[in-house]
Amino acid sequence: MDNDTEEEMAMRKYLFWILVMVVLMSAAVPVVAAAPKVAVMDLNIVITESEAGKAASTQLEALIQERQAAVDGKAEGIRKLQEEAAATDKETSGQLQLEQLVSEYETLVAQSEAEIQAKAEEMRSQILVEIGEVLLVLGEQEDYSLIMDTSIVHYYTQAIDITWEVIRKYNELRS
Repeated sequence: MDNDTEEEMAMRKYLFWILVMVVLMSAAVPVVAAAPKVAVMDLNIVITESEAGKAASTQLEALIQERQAAVDGKAEGIRKLQEEAAATDKETSGQLQLEQLVSEYETLVAQSEAEIQAKAEEMRSQILVEIGEVLLVLGEQEDYSLIMDTSIVHYYTQAIDITWEVIRKYNELRS
């Protein structure tokens, strides 16, 4: 039995030294449990302050001015016809013409609003797709686990706000 005891002792020493080696090795290699990296950005600021957003805004403003000029032209036609009708007291033919112009005016206004709304939505959708691509690039480059819009976050510190970094990267990638 002394043999078993010596073997047990040798085995215990062996296990002890293995355990010591494991502890020392684990202490020598620091365990880095990376905390998730989170960022926020203000999507509205990215849209309005980026070069693409400013260009879209300029295009939309030009379309609005163009449509407003057409609407104003119709409104002027209605005003002139009303003045003529008031001056001549001819209500029969003038009234029909006036009603037709008012109907055309209302149709033009509705069509113009729909066209402007559709163009704005198309531009916004395109910009959102591009911003999504920028966020993917930034997320991978900077190792972010999560990037959220500030509109859905109740509290955050400015240290994690990457709005201007997103704008810079967006402008850089579009150039």
